[in-house]
Amino acid sequence: MIQYMVEIKFEKRDIPEIMPLVPEQQKRIDELMQKNKVASYVLSLERAKLWMIVNENDEHAVMDLLETLPIYEWIEFDLYGLTFNNQVVGMPAISLN
Repeated sequence: MIQYMVEIKFEKRDIPEIMPLVPEQQKRIDELMQKNKVASYVLSLERAKLWMIVNENDEHAVMDLLETLPIYEWIEFDLYGLTFNNQVVGMPAISLN
């Protein structure tokens, strides 16, 4: 499996049309995360960009996955294959008491 960075952009003028779809979009992302198809999902502060790390076999599979998103009709995206993706995962402190 290969990881891909998907940079998703949408126009601010489309945000009013997209906002009612947010709960459905989040539900779909949660499903994809549970299936380990999406490793991370990040929204910019101005809400005009999203970044996703997607685990798929090839670019066509990533594009098929994107087509299942409720907001697909309003997005433009760039797709980048990743060589690696280092993430810091916080571990709770261990108490010896």
